[in-house]
Amino acid sequence: MYELQRKDESYRLSFLPKMARYSCQYGKGYCYVGSIFRRKMIGAKGKFTWHYAFLYGVSKDGELLLIENNQHGVQAVSWDDFMAGLHYWEPVHIEHSSERLDEIIKRANELAPVAGEDDVINGEQFINYAVFGKRENFPAQTITEIINLLLPLFEERPSRGPRIDDHKLLDNFTRIRSCVKSERAYELEIFINENRRK
Repeated sequence: MYELQRKDESYRLSFLPKMARYSCQYGKGYCYVGSIFRRKMIGAKGKFTWHYAFLYGVSKDGELLLIENNQHGVQAVSWDDFMAGLHYWEPVHIEHSSERLDEIIKRANELAPVAGEDDVINGEQFINYAVFGKRENFPAQTITEIINLLLPLFEERPSRGPRIDDHKLLDNFTRIRSCVKSERAYELEIFINENRRK
């Protein structure tokens, strides 16, 4: 994994410094806490990927701080450290007031304990939850995809047989799908129902 290079002080969410203001100038106006920026970074196998952060504010020393989820967990870092030597960046979302400051920081704190754990949640998912409240759980999505690939192989066979055990097995598969909110393909559902009637 790309090793973080930090020149400036970074802050855990529980030790965020007081800001002089929770906004910064952007274009002809201002952007506020929760404005999202992304920059390119070198990811796995040397390929470029995106790294995300949201604006926290400007410190009393005039330092622009952003909150990101990096390999050390959730931290507030300086703009220069966020950029880490790469100068291509772009805005993803601009907040036009500071009204949602408490709400955004509260959600960031909710997710911070798990955000830094390997493969639990990536930076973009952390940002989307903190800013928009979107619950995107990558591991759950992966499990659903695996279930959608594998279960049909097993669901089709028992539906052909008249044995009661086979029907119980199908009922168990239905419960598994219900737990991960995964629906059967329409054609497979019809096939199963038709064969159950026989």
